[in-house]
Amino acid sequence: MSESYKSAALVIRTLRWSDTSKIVHFYTREKGFEKAIAKGAFRKKGPFRGILEPLMELEIIVAVRESRELQILQSATLQRSFLGIRENLKKIAFGMAYLEVIQRLLRTHEPMPDFYDYIIDNLQLLEQAPEESMHLYFWHFLLRLSSSLGFGWKFDQCLDCKQLPQRGPFALDAEKGGWHCPKCASRAGEHQIH
Repeated sequence: MSESYKSAALVIRTLRWSDTSKIVHFYTREKGFEKAIAKGAFRKKGPFRGILEPLMELEIIVAVRESRELQILQSATLQRSFLGIRENLKKIAFGMAYLEVIQRLLRTHEPMPDFYDYIIDNLQLLEQAPEESMHLYFWHFLLRLSSSLGFGWKFDQCLDCKQLPQRGPFALDAEKGGWHCPKCASRAGEHQIH
């Protein structure tokens, strides 16, 4: 017996399944990463026509049966298309990088509602961001994801001297999850990042 759930969902990727249907990979607020079959997605007058595309946020209803690896998408309603990202070549590259990271690092059926909300907020900011600052939103996303997965960074003080310097350049230390101030980084010969 199957049951249904409703959730906000970000479309991650789609694959053709048959002449009329496609498999859709979602990152959902309620269930985490999910795969579902959208029957009739390629029909000209089908209910999913034009909205099952990467970087679209939808409200979905999915029929779930534990014995199935692929669930059935019952309905989908467009919430946000992130048109400001989709119409800008540089922004779409960043947007697709978000989706690639989500697909590779987040597991099926492990919901993180707060992180889902953060992703949507971050994408809305990226949509409005000037091109010269787009990378900052992506780096913020990576650091927040790292923290959500339990690999938090310590940015409140230098890893060595425990001081908070007023100026850079700073050196990130991925192994220890923090940074070194200019004085400590020069002693350690760390790579400098401004």
